[in-house]
Amino acid sequence: MFSAAERSFYEILRRITPQHTVFPKVRLDELVHVEGTVSRQSHLKRIDGKHIDFVVCDKDMAPVVAIELEDAPHDRTDHRRRDEFLDEVLAAASLPVIHLRRGCVLDEVHRLLSPYLRIGTPML
Repeated sequence: MFSAAERSFYEILRRITPQHTVFPKVRLDELVHVEGTVSRQSHLKRIDGKHIDFVVCDKDMAPVVAIELEDAPHDRTDHRRRDEFLDEVLAAASLPVIHLRRGCVLDEVHRLLSPYLRIGTPML
C-alpha cells in the first residue's frame, strides 16, 4: 500500500498531528463535490482516478489540508500539469494543498503544516 518513503512520512504525520486523523491515498472525487453543471460529466472524468497522497482531517473528520509528496517524476511536464490541476480543484473546494519533496526534513514539514494545524513541537 505504501512505498518506503510514503510509510515513513505517514508515521511522521501521525506523530506530529495527534489531534488529527491522517488518511493516505484519498481519491479526489471523495474530497470535492462537482456541481450539477452542463459539463458535470466532463469534470467528473477529469478527476476520476486521481488521488491525493495524504489528507489530514480534524476531529470531526473534515479535511483540513492535503499533502502531495513529490519525487523525480513530478519534475516531468505531465506531472506538473497534474499537480496544477489538483491545486486548482482543491482551491475551488477551499482545501489547501502542500507539496513536499520526499525526504524533506521534519522542521520543514512542521513549518509548512503549522498554518493549518495545531501541531506540537517536532520531536521524533
